[in-house]
Amino acid sequence: MNICTECVDLAASIVAEYRPGPAELRMPMWGELSDAEMLERLPRVVAVANQVEAERFSGEE
Repeated sequence: MNICTECVDLAASIVAEYRPGPAELRMPMWGELSDAEMLERLPRVVAVANQVEAERFSGEE
């Protein structure tokens, strides 16, 4: 399947017109956190990591 350059450009302009602005980050970047704020978030990070690992290896024996 081939799509002409004009069609690609038109599609890109339509998407750009209706695309919302950049989304705000819900959490600050790690480098912006104080040591205390980073330590406060570590239990959640560990919980998510454990969940991912459990799901990743649940199908393996």
